[in-house]
This record gives sequence, C-alpha cells and structure tokens, in this order.
Amino acid sequence: MSLDGGDVQPHLRTPNGGGHVKAQFGAYGWEKFKIVRKNTTGAVAIESVAFPARFLSLGKVDQVPVVCVQGVALAAEQFEIVVIGW
Repeated sequence: MSLDGGDVQPHLRTPNGGGHVKAQFGAYGWEKFKIVRKNTTGAVAIESVAFPARFLSLGKVDQVPVVCVQGVALAAEQFEIVVIGW
C-alpha cells in the first residue's frame, strides 16, 4: 500500500480527506507506516512515515473509499489489526 499525503494540508481537516492511496509492490518512502495505538480496546491508526500526521482513512460510501486525512479523530481512521497464523 502506498499513501501520498503531499496535498493534504497540515492542521486542516477536510471532510472528504485527500491524497492518494493505492496498491504498491515494494517498500519505499511512501509505503512505510507507523501503527499508532488509539485506545485500550486495541484500535489503532495507520500513519504515514513520509507524511507525518497523515493517516489512512476509509472514506464514506458515496465517495472515494480510501483516502488520507490530517489528524485522527473519527472512526473511519481507526482499525483493528488481527494477526492470523502467528
């Protein structure tokens, strides 16, 4: 997965998000992420290393399904990661 958050403005939360998220082979600058714990229930956020404070977000049903947003506040930016076959 690659996240380009270059056009997502710092300190400005846009309702529809922005940036570009796509499938990508390899792990270069835009394909590295930090897993950030959000609460004690195990919810996490996925933050771009190349674009700090830009997080993966699931868009609304009638919009682009995966976007990048500034900051983390809504349920659309929180995930549960389940490890299978460890």
